[in-house]
Amino acid sequence: MIELGDNTSRWGAPPSALRAMRAASESALAGYPQIYSEDLKTVLAAYANVDEDMIVTGCGSDDILNSTIRAVTEPGDRLAMLDP
Repeated sequence: MIELGDNTSRWGAPPSALRAMRAASESALAGYPQIYSEDLKTVLAAYANVDEDMIVTGCGSDDILNSTIRAVTEPGDRLAMLDP
């Protein structure tokens, strides 16, 4: 069985991620990034070969899911979801 519930890797961080973190400034690692980073959207869209308007960024998946649910539902609507 492979446990994916806590989003960790038993192999550690990818070497490319470690290199990027070592090259980043201390201030870049000390706080949250821009919530709606246009630069990130541009890079991700190019990587995925999609239009930038198909990319959504936010402060983690909870923020994106919350924004999505509030955008497509009305107060009093019912929503079914899995328990994490």
